[in-house]
Parts: sequence; C-alpha cells; structure tokens
Amino acid sequence: MSKSLAETFPTLTLTPAEENIFGDVVIDRVSRTKRWTFLHIYMTSSHLIDRTAINRLEKTIKKQICVSSDTAVRIYEHFDLSDQYTPEYLMEHYLESLLEELRLYHPILHVLVRNGEFSYPSEREVVLTLEESVVAEDHAEELTRILEKVFNDRCGFDVQVSIAYMPRREKRSRTVRRALPENRQPVLTVRSAGEEAAQALPSDGFFGNEPEDDREPEDFSDLDYYQDEEPEEEDMMNRPPEVPPQSTAQDNRYRKNSRPGAKLSRSDNPDVLMGRDFDQETTQILDLEGEGGEVCLRGQILSSDPKKSGDFVVRELKNGKKLIMFDLTDFTETIKCKLFLTASQWEEELAPKLKIGQFIKLKGVPVMDSFDHELTIQSVNAMKIAPDFRQIRRDNAEEKRVELHCHTKMSELDGVTEGEDMLRRAYDWGMPGIAITDHGVVQGLTGKKGAYTAWKKIFEGVNKKRKEAGEEPVDRQEFFKLVPGVEAYLVDDLKRTVENGKGQALEGATYVVFDLETTGFSPAKDRIIEIGAVKIRNGEITDKFSEFVNPERPIPPRIVEVTHINDIMVKDAETIDAILPRFHEFIGDAILVGHNVAFDVGFITQNCREQGLPADYTSIDTMGLSRHYFATLARHTLDAVAKTLNVPLEGHHRAVNDAACTAEIFLRFLKDYIEKDGIRDMTALEKGTEMDPAAIRSLHPHHAVILAKNTVGRVNLYRLISKSHLDHLKRHPLIPKSELEQYREGLILGSACCAGELYEALVEGRSDEEIVRLVKYYDYLEIQPIANNRFMIADEKRYPDITCEDDIRELNRQILRLGKQYGKPVVATGDAHFLDPEDEIYRTIVLSGKEMDAEEAAPLYLHTTEEMLAEFDYLDPKRRTGSSLRIPGGSLICATVSRRYGRTNAFRSSRTATRPCGGSVMTKRTRCTGRNCRRS
Repeated sequence: MSKSLAETFPTLTLTPAEENIFGDVVIDRVSRTKRWTFLHIYMTSSHLIDRTAINRLEKTIKKQICVSSDTAVRIYEHFDLSDQYTPEYLMEHYLESLLEELRLYHPILHVLVRNGEFSYPSEREVVLTLEESVVAEDHAEELTRILEKVFNDRCGFDVQVSIAYMPRREKRSRTVRRALPENRQPVLTVRSAGEEAAQALPSDGFFGNEPEDDREPEDFSDLDYYQDEEPEEEDMMNRPPEVPPQSTAQDNRYRKNSRPGAKLSRSDNPDVLMGRDFDQETTQILDLEGEGGEVCLRGQILSSDPKKSGDFVVRELKNGKKLIMFDLTDFTETIKCKLFLTASQWEEELAPKLKIGQFIKLKGVPVMDSFDHELTIQSVNAMKIAPDFRQIRRDNAEEKRVELHCHTKMSELDGVTEGEDMLRRAYDWGMPGIAITDHGVVQGLTGKKGAYTAWKKIFEGVNKKRKEAGEEPVDRQEFFKLVPGVEAYLVDDLKRTVENGKGQALEGATYVVFDLETTGFSPAKDRIIEIGAVKIRNGEITDKFSEFVNPERPIPPRIVEVTHINDIMVKDAETIDAILPRFHEFIGDAILVGHNVAFDVGFITQNCREQGLPADYTSIDTMGLSRHYFATLARHTLDAVAKTLNVPLEGHHRAVNDAACTAEIFLRFLKDYIEKDGIRDMTALEKGTEMDPAAIRSLHPHHAVILAKNTVGRVNLYRLISKSHLDHLKRHPLIPKSELEQYREGLILGSACCAGELYEALVEGRSDEEIVRLVKYYDYLEIQPIANNRFMIADEKRYPDITCEDDIRELNRQILRLGKQYGKPVVATGDAHFLDPEDEIYRTIVLSGKEMDAEEAAPLYLHTTEEMLAEFDYLDPKRRTGSSLRIPGGSLICATVSRRYGRTNAFRSSRTATRPCGGSVMTKRTRCTGRNCRRS
C-alpha cells in the first residue's frame, strides 16, 4: 500500500522548497535493519527530481527520524514519466543530476560522461561517445550498466545503451605561468588524476557501508506496508568503486650520475648537461596523469621558491648529497623537478651552466611525493639545453582588426592588465586603434600606466624619430587612435507603468487582472500551461477565469518545481487554440493588469497573432506602481509587494492564486494611492508614475559599451560616469537611459556582451517587436567568440535553451542578420581582460577571491586579426578559412572617432567632470566594483 511522504513520516518537517519538490511523491515501501544500520525508502514521482534534492532529503530524514546517528538513509527513486518524454529529452534535463551522482560515486565515470557526447540513433538506442583511451575501455562495461539502469529501471524506458569511441582531442592549456624575471607566483604543480580520483572517492562507497551481516528482521511500525528485509542487490551506485591503488613510494634511488667522481655529462654535445644525448618526442606536462615510466619533458626553468625568484632551492642531505629543486613549465602546466647530486657535481658541473629562465629538455620518472602529495619528476638521468619553443603571437593580417571591448586593471577584480600594456600590444601589432572600456569607470585611460600616457609617449617618440630623419611629423588625426569608453551598467528607466494607454477614465473602467504560467520565458518558443484571471468593475471582483492548457510537450522539471504543475494535470486539458478565444472574449475591452505584465501580455499577443485574433490591449503594471510608490523597497516581486501591503498570497506561482493576489494589490493602489494623488485617467497615471532616482536604483542593469567619438562625446561620457557614481550608485554605478539620451551627442552606443539587453532578449526568445526596438536603440551590435559564452551551456537554470555551442553560434548569426536587416554595424569583439592566453590563470585567481561559482575560465585574451577571423569562420559557410572572412565594423567605428582633443588635456583625469552650465564637479576617484561580464 502506497502512501505520501507526509503520511509515511508524519513528524518529518520539510522546508517550503522541499515541500514543493516532494509534496506529490509516493512512498511505495520502507525497510530497515534491526539495529537501524540502514533505512531504505522506495519512492515514485511523476516528475524528475534532482539527485542533490534527494540527498538533502536523506539527510533530513536521518536527522529527524532515525533513532541512531549511525543510520544510513538511502532513497531509491523511480520516475513515472509521461509519454511525451524521450531519452533525448530526459538527458537534456537530467544529465546534471546524473553527473553529480557519478561524481560522488566514481570520479572516473563522472569525467567520462561529462566529456562524452550522447546521441540517439532511434527511439530505443542511446549511444555515448567517449574519447578513445584505455581508461574509457576499462570502464565501458560498468558505465553501460549504470546508464541502462538510469534509463530503464529508474525512468521506465526500454532502451539499449552502447559505447562508441572518437579520436582523442587535444587538451587546452588551463594553468600557465609566465616566465618573468620578477616572477613571484606560487608554485603550480600537476596532481595525478588517478590520485585525485582516489582521494575523492568515499572510503565506504557512495551510498554508505555495505549492510551488516547480522541483520535481524524487526517490525518498523504498525503500518502494514513497511517491510523488514535484507537489502536486495545493491543499486547501481552501491557497488564499491574500483579505487586505483595509490603509490606512496618515493623513488630516491640515485643513478650512476650521483656516484662520487662520476661525470654528469657523457656526451660530446656541449648542450648536454647530464647523461647521454637524446632526441625523443616530449610529453606535455598537462598530460601526465600519475606515476609511470620514464618521460621526456621540455620547458622553462622557474624557481621553486617564490621569495628567491632567481635562485634554485638547494638543500644538503644527511648523507652529504645535495637536493636541487626547481619548477619546470611548458606553459600548459608546471611540475617540480628534484635532482640528487654530489656537492662537486652540482657546484662544479651543473650550477655554472643551469640558470633560472633557461629552456631545457630532460628525462625522468614521475613520482607521487608522499609528503607533499604532488606529482614530481625524480630520477633524472638526462638533461640538455633546448631552444625557446614559445610562439610569439603576431598579427600578420593585411587588414587589421580593432578591439572595441577591452578591460584594464581598473575593471576592479576582473581585468588584470595595465592600460599601457594593452595599448602597446595593439600598436605593436599594427592595429589602427583600440577602445578601453572598463566597468563603470575611465581611470584606465589616465595615470602613470594608463592607456593615454602610453599613447602620448608613442606618439611623441614616433615624431621625434621622424624629425631626426628630416620627415614630416605624423598628424594626430592619422595616428593610432585611442578610443575612450566605458562598459556601462545601463538601466531602462523609460519603461512605463501604462502601455498603449488611450486616455481611458479610471473610474468605472473594467479591469482584467491576470497571470500566466508557462514552460519558459520565450513567447515564440515556449507554451502557456495555465491562465488565471479575475475581472474587476467598480472596485469589486465580478468574474473569474481559470484554465489549464495542454502545451503538447513535457513540462520542464524546473517549471514543475516552481509551479507544481505537472504533465498529468494538463494532460486532459484543451490546447491554447481552444482556450485563447474564450479568454480573449473574457477580456473584451477591459484594461489588463498584471505584475510584470509585459511578460504575460507578450505571450497573449504572440498567441493572438498566431490565431489571427486582435491584440490591441492597454495594460497597467503593478510592479511599476510598486517602484513608484515604494521606491525604497529592496525587491518588487509579487510576494514582496503583497507582504508590504498585507495582502495574503497562498499558492504562489499558480496563475489563479497570483491573479487573485495581484487584483487585491491593484485595488489597494487604486484606493489608497492613485485616487489620493488626484489621478483620474490613464494619461495622468502614465505621467504620474515616472521613476525618481530611488526607483531607478532598484532596476536591473544591463551592460552597454559607450564610446566617445569627439570632444563633446568625451565630456558627455565623463558627465554620465560622474552622475552614475554620485546619483545612481547601488552596488554598481548605474546610468539611466533617460540621462544617456540627454547626453548622447558625440557618443557611440554598443550592445555589449551576453549581459547586454539585446543578447538577453535573444536568449529568452522575446517578441519580434521587442527585438527590433532594441536593435534600433543601439549604434552597433556586438558578437563575441563562442568560448566567451560557453559557461551558458552548463547553467541550465539561467539558460535552459543553451545546450551546446551551436546554440551560441546561432545567437551570433541572429545578431549578424539583424545588423544587416536594420543597417547596424556588427562588430566582433574579444572582451579582452588580459593580453595572452597563458595570463588566464591570473584572472582565475582574482575571480576566486570574489567567490565566483566554479566554471571553466573564459579565454578573454587580446585576439589577433587571424585568431578572431578563425573564431567566426562559421558565419559564412561558403568560406571555410578564417582568412577569407571579413567581419566589418571595428575599423569603421574607429574611423569615426575624432582626434581633435588638444595636446595637453585630451584625456584629463575623470576626477573633474563638466557640468552642463560649464562649471565643474569634483568626484571621488572610485574604482568600479563591477562583476565579471559572464556572471552578472
């Protein structure tokens, strides 16, 4: 006999979030051992539940129900899904949960699935393609068994899982150290993947210790469906993982070279420092996976002691030998090397030839150091001097690109490069210009190491040489252009509380207060699943409308968790084709009211357009009313406003409940606020609810790039930045659109990165009208390399429709098409935060200090023209090579920038900004606290 969770454990107290998830689950069976060593719970749900939520429930039950703290609680979940689920759809929404489960069970299987690719040749076949390796082949059988259990036993499919293999892909460098004389970075070393996997494995298996042998059945309670049992065959994860043996041996054996009197070099080649000459293929340090046989490495020598960047670490051992330690980097990773030599071998033979910063090749054995617990190179038997193999990046394109989105150190806790270095690199590459666009500030332009300081030195140096050579000086207008700019935090204070108002009188009007529940945020791609509405006339509710809508597709699990609406509830409902005409008739000529009503009106308008129904609605947004009348309120969500007005809200995120609550809120606004302000019609309501500075600070900001093209633009840019810090500072220095319009002369406005409102609108699939409005607002549109936005693929909650790199490519194609259609330049920018790919590690460290969510670091380095063209070669399928594809815009915009700023005060400090009256206002030299573009 099945029971609900509350009936099974009546004393169990759950959080509201847990009640939302587990409120409708069914407990089929419960069993335990006599000594309460194990408690087994068999659960069935009609919707997917993330394994992390189940793990939390296990801990809650253990804490509140179990009589012994040693009891291990294990929930065995089964999903009774609707017929609309397919294996492919299941993995789209359940893969992250499965990966988390595998991570705790067996790290190797977790890595294999994470890096693998699923395909679905037919409805009853699932193929997981893995990179070809010995590890993958060894674990293929176990992985197949687990996946078939997930698909068939847990989720009710009948599929066959098979493993395929693809050639191994080249690994991308993730951790790098620059070889600078003043290098003081901490030592970066490689840890064996096998050891990390073994250390990550729980000592007692994923689901706790194996059941004890002396279990004795005992009644659990009076409930007749509880069973005492010896556990059946363990679930897929209960099998103890195969832990690779960890070697703790430290190979300190000395080779022949360490014997007294033995010569280190046994070759006539003067480059050989130790052993015999050799010329075998080298292995990247990044590819070292653990202890093994002899390997050949190449790299640059770095000091192991950050306090003595120019010296080797030399220690004298008790036996009189010397231990010499240094770090070796090949710019994919860094590893510690240890040499055991006699005093004469080191001091007389090796020390005079071996220097910090030198490039060498060596042969040695990777050993896991039992004390340091890190992989090191020991038993070195051969070493020789090697040439510098680093590739110096140069821009060799005939027509150079212009970077219009570039950050310096003044983008606090985000950029890691001086403005001077950015500008010099662009100039050395022959680029015609560069734009410095720090987050919220312009201090990267000025100062001792600012971009303008460097520009001035270069300009004066070039003209000095030309003068000495008897040549005419270079005109400032024709010289390399430094474009002043900012990546601004733009807020839309032009949004109106009333949309499409026709001057209707408020008294005696009919209002329809409504709310929708949908499968997502896009009116074009997502579906309505519930409509709830109430009709108000003369201050009273006169009618109601409440209907479920069959979306003809599975409801995503994240929507089920929020709304509590599942596939079974909408299965027998009518489709939108039948329900929308009735709702349209219910509305009639009434005024629509909603909380964030633009979202709901967008869905209604889209569906009316598809069915050929008129959709000329007037709407009032209660969120706008809240921002006007409760400007100091931290949040303006429905529950926050309801709490402020003491309006009850039960069953939040159900359309009929939210509509009823919004109706009460609207009536309160009408009676207690709007009428008292003397507002009598829609026109007066629209004008009377414009935003004040306090309301502006509560708006959500979007990124936008603002460039100055002449002196007027530079002054206006400084004005906007000063006002943003003085009048609109709330976590970020905000720039309202109303003020941007006031000072827009001489400025060029770009749509920025994925945190810009145009990109966000495309991701959310907003209406065509909204997209066109945004495109027309900006002067140029931005697209960026795929890797810049790859983080979106893993963030299923924020970006549910971005599942692969092709989705990101399609967004860039959309922006390019919009630019062509509406005559807007489309500019490819790199969003550069550092100079070279290997500098990525520094920004990663900076971001870790901000407690950013763990994610793959983005390669936000300054790209050459060839690199950028290669990034976007997919934009023209007829041209397969990057060199044949030209992305216009950057040079065009740079050419519009005037250089007639004057010699002495062209980029004066932003501490002084000019008032419209001609006076000046002093502002603090405040650094931006802006967050990373990809996580805002």
